[in-house]
Amino acid sequence: MLGKKQVSLKGLVVPLLTPLDENLSLDKVALKNHSARLLNRGVKNLFVLGPYSEYEYLPHNQQREALKVVSATVANHGKVIAGCFGETNDEVIGKVAQNQKIADVCAVNVPPLALESEVFFVEFFDELFMQTKADIVIYNNPFLFTRNVPVRAVNLIEGWERLLAFIDGSRNKDYFNALSTKATSLKIFQESEDAVIDSLQSGCVGIMPLSSNVYPVYFLSLLENVNSLDYVSSVRVQHKINSIIREAFPFEKMIQAYKYMLSVEGIMMPYHARELGVLTEVEKSRLIQMAQAYFA
Repeated sequence: MLGKKQVSLKGLVVPLLTPLDENLSLDKVALKNHSARLLNRGVKNLFVLGPYSEYEYLPHNQQREALKVVSATVANHGKVIAGCFGETNDEVIGKVAQNQKIADVCAVNVPPLALESEVFFVEFFDELFMQTKADIVIYNNPFLFTRNVPVRAVNLIEGWERLLAFIDGSRNKDYFNALSTKATSLKIFQESEDAVIDSLQSGCVGIMPLSSNVYPVYFLSLLENVNSLDYVSSVRVQHKINSIIREAFPFEKMIQAYKYMLSVEGIMMPYHARELGVLTEVEKSRLIQMAQAYFA
């Protein structure tokens, strides 16, 4: 996908769950079907190998297959974002160099060394843009990658030509406000379900809630009507939905819970990496009720 003009990225980004089979290997048919289902509901941006994809438990060849399956399914109907996460500069840059051949956009974390100083930060992105040709999105998540990306450091590179956007998974209102206030020329996406309305009304260009794997139409409708909806009633609706989600989806079991909910509808099997926690029977019962109510 090289040689194209810069990608325009906005709206809803769905951080795809990765369907697995009983052997905990990539289920390519289920991944194709899940991607097609989201596209048919109006989703335009699919994030493969993202923070909730269990990419770290998949062998390299299956990661590549997942990216190819989604890219072939999306074709010209949307954008494919490839997660390129790593512990070192070389690991991240190497993944971008490979995935840029298939994806429209590459999303990177900032490796620990590049977070040590602003000089190291700029050097990392200088190497990244020198060695690759991809359009880049920065993904910030202190729960997965050491700490928040310093806003001052982001200011140093926010005008770089192939830096498209910044996805904030910090779930920290003060951090998000500082980022949106100071990095004014950078497109910002909000990951947290709790903050999507406030963020959109603060100039955020898009959202990336994990629950959009299940509820894509709700979030697409929210994006379409956020400027015309009554703010108070919108917050109430969102608060109700978030309360239900938090009750039935413990944070450490989010991946397992959403997979189980999608399995009720036959979209994918509920298999997940062994390293993740197991759902209790009570949690499964709640999820079945939610799935039946939503898919009815």
